[in-house]
Amino acid sequence: MPFNLDNHNLKKANDLKSSNPIEYIERTIAQFNKIMEFAYEQGTGEKIEKSNVLERFSSIKTDINTKLSETIFLVPSVISYNKVFDLTIEKFQIRTITELNIINDDDFKKILLGFFDKIDDINLKERKNLIKEALKLYELNLFAGCLCLLLCQLEGIITDYLIYKKVITKKKCNGKTKYTHPDYCKDLGLHQKIEISKKKFGENFERLANYIFDDNNEYKINNERNEILHGSNINNFTAERCYWIFIWITSILSFIEKNT
Repeated sequence: MPFNLDNHNLKKANDLKSSNPIEYIERTIAQFNKIMEFAYEQGTGEKIEKSNVLERFSSIKTDINTKLSETIFLVPSVISYNKVFDLTIEKFQIRTITELNIINDDDFKKILLGFFDKIDDINLKERKNLIKEALKLYELNLFAGCLCLLLCQLEGIITDYLIYKKVITKKKCNGKTKYTHPDYCKDLGLHQKIEISKKKFGENFERLANYIFDDNNEYKINNERNEILHGSNINNFTAERCYWIFIWITSILSFIEKNT
């Protein structure tokens, strides 16, 4: 008899994704236990148990800032119960278990690229092909090119939105494009743009401003952008780094769509 995920109240738990990520994860663990029971009946439970899938889910519950839970919090529409299990188990055979697979998923790509068609009031459509290119680079494991392209587009999207909202001003000075704001006496960089967005809009931008890499409180998105694009850091061209910028771009676009 095939195992039917719909028999175990998946929809109820999915409704918790954005409102209560911790409870969502707890229900995911409970659901996985039921799958394990069925798997043992089929003689494949030991294989699944050895993969430490449940241990991975359990560790998420203890730290809301871990990768999977943060993804659930940032982009609730991306991950469903079925998607979590699709990414881990196929016919009770273990796949490579990693949330990094989400970026190559067709549903994720459709959501991300769809924002560029939905947001008409801001000139973002020209960035769609660049994000498509970044997705292709990610699929090909070309993470250096992918990360550089993503960091540029993250800043560009934030900049476009701030200009659209008339929060900052764009001007040409001696052939160079500059961005200004009354609270800052010099040209704005990514750090200032995020801080301005945080004060003006809160929500996603506040989380973005507080997000850190490598458990280092001094190393934030703007530090990553500067070191990568100025060539002083050549060690961070990884799938994980690209994954996080994809997630932040999706989060920011989701906010912009709702607030244009």
